[in-house]
Amino acid sequence: MKKAIIYTKVILLIIICCNTCIAQIQNTIKFSGRIKDLVKKDIYQEVVVDYNSDNGFDPTGHHSSTFTINNSGYFQFELPDLNKPYKISMSIYNNDGTKLLWSNSYYTEPKDNIYMQIVIDESADSIVCTGIGMNKYNLAQKLNKQYFNDYYTELNLTTKIDNNGSMIFTNPDELTRRLKRLVRLVKKFESKKQELIRHTKITNQIRTILSYEFASYYDDWRLRIGILYANNKNYSTQIISNYLHYKNLFFNDPNPIAELCPKYLSKLSSRLILELKMNSKSDKVKINSLYDTIKNNYTGSIRDRLIGECIFSNVVFHDLESSSENYRDSIYKKALRDVSIPYVKRAIENKINELSKISGKSSLIESKFYALDGSKFDLKTLKGKIILIDTWFLGCRGCAMFHEDFEKEIYPKIREYKNFVLLSINIDDKAESWKKGLESNLYTSINNTNIINVNTGSGIGLSHPFLKYYSVSGAPYLMLVNSNGEIYYQPRIFDKSELINKINELIDQKQYSYSSK
Repeated sequence: MKKAIIYTKVILLIIICCNTCIAQIQNTIKFSGRIKDLVKKDIYQEVVVDYNSDNGFDPTGHHSSTFTINNSGYFQFELPDLNKPYKISMSIYNNDGTKLLWSNSYYTEPKDNIYMQIVIDESADSIVCTGIGMNKYNLAQKLNKQYFNDYYTELNLTTKIDNNGSMIFTNPDELTRRLKRLVRLVKKFESKKQELIRHTKITNQIRTILSYEFASYYDDWRLRIGILYANNKNYSTQIISNYLHYKNLFFNDPNPIAELCPKYLSKLSSRLILELKMNSKSDKVKINSLYDTIKNNYTGSIRDRLIGECIFSNVVFHDLESSSENYRDSIYKKALRDVSIPYVKRAIENKINELSKISGKSSLIESKFYALDGSKFDLKTLKGKIILIDTWFLGCRGCAMFHEDFEKEIYPKIREYKNFVLLSINIDDKAESWKKGLESNLYTSINNTNIINVNTGSGIGLSHPFLKYYSVSGAPYLMLVNSNGEIYYQPRIFDKSELINKINELIDQKQYSYSSK
């Protein structure tokens, strides 16, 4: 009898272990593919995959992984099964990681097992997906092609779009005709889009997600109306009238599935901002007005997500009045009371904690990095200097753009002041990546004596104590420090003019000596 019990326990243990193994095996979604390059201008080396496990409000929820492409163009990788659809962005870079060669976004589902055949050609790239879950990937490709090729071509032919994305017109009647053409075009292509979605075999949930996320004709209409309103104040009444007439027709109502679409929620925030601008006849909106609009018109998780967009989105921040900064702390505290979604509440708590470290002229914490010669570099050696801190990593397009702006537009205006330095912190965790970045001259300069180049250290990257303390989760991250070692300015979004003004404020305060040049 005892032996039977033992045997039974062993069998149960084996079954449990097997089920656990099966669960672990099924706990990932799989991708593989091959790149066939018909152009052969570049060497494909790596695939970078980004996704957010908590819808993007908490930096710890953002994940970015790099996977190697072998000599025959083959790659493979696995992502976690989060038991829900989630958006991924795939980017393919060249052999030194400095040039983006291909990029696309998709939505995953549990149990996906996708093989991608990517053909790079002079005229147009071709991407065909096969395997479990393939329909939604191929549909995303078709929707993007319809939007960026067919719609944009016809848009330019029928509405005369200028370099700013706005319609060209010469008088009120011409504006009316072009607005009508835009409306007809949006209706036409939205109908084509829905027809394409209806005839694809996918789940209802994915059908709604893809409809919200890809080929956003309604959002494009709202964007163009917003540009027209901003650039043509003499015709604002006519433009507002057109917007009000179609705003309910050209709108996807929010629902619980919309929470899975970061793009939809961002566009919804932009829509609210445009309407506040139109109501106030202003180019900017107050953060408290936006907050109250969200709170009074939405409920539940949609409201919480929109509050998160209101607080954390750089796109939203760009449209806020500069005086809104004065309301920032009170809005964050109010949001902490109002929000119930755990990851949004946690992100707000982290933001409040982060801001407390850089507000009120807080002193810069002591930190050490690694210099070009391998020696340790101590921040204390910069005492008495004005420091602009900048972070970068190999392959970061925003970092390269900042360095170009610094060299051409910022540094020439301040080069005469000898006590100014740019501390350029590379956050790559591999020494060879730092070396490649330095050699490229895209992200920093090794010839400018006012630039000090340092690295966080091999294998450290974003885990460096300085970066963790200030919640630095990416690049470029900028911070301006005065000669007393106090944080003077930390921009929410990079603005060249504002940064130059802040540096000049320190100059006017005689924070550093004037060069004799």
